[in-house]
Amino acid sequence: MSPKEYQYKVAYAPVSPDLANLNSNSWDGAEIKNITNFYFLPGKKTRYLPETKFKIMYGEKGLYIIFLVHDKYVVSKHPMQGSVCRDSCVEFFFQIPGKGAYFTLEMAAGGNFLTFYITKRKKDFVILPEKDYSKIKIVSSMKNRIFDEIKKPQRWTLGAFIPYSLLSKYHGSKINKETVKGQIWRGNLYKCADLSNPHWASWAKMPICSFHMKNYFGYLNFQ
Repeated sequence: MSPKEYQYKVAYAPVSPDLANLNSNSWDGAEIKNITNFYFLPGKKTRYLPETKFKIMYGEKGLYIIFLVHDKYVVSKHPMQGSVCRDSCVEFFFQIPGKGAYFTLEMAAGGNFLTFYITKRKKDFVILPEKDYSKIKIVSSMKNRIFDEIKKPQRWTLGAFIPYSLLSKYHGSKINKETVKGQIWRGNLYKCADLSNPHWASWAKMPICSFHMKNYFGYLNFQ
């Protein structure tokens, strides 16, 4: 399937959406999409398929995103800027027009995260330092560190705010609500874990399980 099949209308938020509640009226107007494309790797026997939904909006100061996950086998043990993709994790990768580089934001169920600005995968990238990544706000319904896997069903949410000022610094051009309106960004969203029941899933379908395939990012249409 072509990535053009995956289109998301990013609505404007006149007030800051509630990062703790996907069903809040503050998210009215936001599309809700599902992460349903699962990938099964050689040697990984799991067929665990958690349900994950998301919404995205943009506002006065930046981007807002929220995930709702119906999960099991939940772990959130890695520290900030650690290997959180091995925990119960949701991810948002996005590319702003004008450059081939893209941002990655990987967020464990408890709220710790890892974020990069990538010019060329595995060759040219920046792991954002604390003075920058601390500007990203994360709100999670789970406790921060979960070392013992929770096997029972869990319904958890995770919301994030990403300020335009941070994006402008790395992209090298002014980004605000006026410049964003009408733009088409590329992006993809993911759910993954490398636990007793490992799984990898994406919103926009990819030919193989490789989250960094930016040619297969979907389209984020800012309204």
